Amino acid sequence: MKTLFTFLVSLSIATLSAQIPNANFESWVEEDGFLTPEDWEPLIVNDVSSVTQDLESYEGIYAMQVEALKTGVGSSGNASTTVDIDFIPASLDFYAKASSEFGFVSVEITFYNQEDPFNSFEWTSADEVIDEWTLVSIPLEQNEPVLTHAIIEVSAEVGDFTPGSAVISVDQMGFGDVNATSENAPNALRVYPNPARDAIRIAEINEVSHVEIIDLSGKLVGRYSRAEIQNEISVRDLTPACYTVIAYLKTGEIAKRKLIVE
Repeated sequence: MKTLFTFLVSLSIATLSAQIPNANFESWVEEDGFLTPEDWEPLIVNDVSSVTQDLESYEGIYAMQVEALKTGVGSSGNASTTVDIDFIPASLDFYAKASSEFGFVSVEITFYNQEDPFNSFEWTSADEVIDEWTLVSIPLEQNEPVLTHAIIEVSAEVGDFTPGSAVISVDQMGFGDVNATSENAPNALRVYPNPARDAIRIAEINEVSHVEIIDLSGKLVGRYSRAEIQNEISVRDLTPACYTVIAYLKTGEIAKRKLIVE
């Protein structure tokens, strides 16, 4: 069973325009003799790429695997990509598998205004082994800076003096919705229980005209009228994962809440 691990369940309103290149890691290109996820740059050590295909993907055919390679002093592996973006989303979400011995794995996103870094957020695994695909959500602090782009790095590292290993695979990487505010939106809007296994309920339904549920890829997996959401909404047929519940309000606005299905 695909397990879930999340740091954030947040209310959000608005839509997301920026996309992470090759978020599903299905598109690979050959560069300098190495297969690399399109729009990602790998660290190459002694003519060996630290990035390879993981055929045991969360979804699709491939995931991206980053492994720490001997650098002479310690071991290191890295893959990075640049995203054109002018706002800070609510979160950076992805599925991960990892293992480390006297090392660590991490995913970091840094926001820039031209060449100047504005803020950086990082997830580092506290577990030596994550042997099943696990959902990770890195919460991103909300503000309104002037931004031009962000750089995302997936890393595997081992210390300088202790032999060890570190490897991480990532798949289905994407941004969580913008955590904006609105005076007309129902800030108390709730989806419960969350996480859910069998069914959910929508609170404050008097404010809602209809509800949709979409998965991480943006696919619509359920649409419910106001009459239908007065009762429970079954989620038994949904694959364990992170979804977005979109509530279309009578005011014409859209309220969104993350939903974890176990």
